[in-house]
Amino acid sequence: MGKYTSISSELAIPCMGKTSTPPSKRPPIMSQVVISMPGTIKNFMIYKKLEMTKLKILVFDEADQMFAKVNFVLGIIGCIVRYLFL
Repeated sequence: MGKYTSISSELAIPCMGKTSTPPSKRPPIMSQVVISMPGTIKNFMIYKKLEMTKLKILVFDEADQMFAKVNFVLGIIGCIVRYLFL
């Protein structure tokens, strides 16, 4: 997509194993389109590594599992509200 347009995208991958970089030590994600699983997005928001000023589209992979857990949805919404307004 970015090859033919000026849109930047990034896949936010969770920290897995000893060789990957945890969200707290990772550079901020500054893309316009971010694709990731809900828990990973929540972790990046907690560590303030998801730059919301440039973000246009946030894609939740495995959203069906997220909607099955109402408390998780409220947690994600709470993170977004705190991130934007605090």
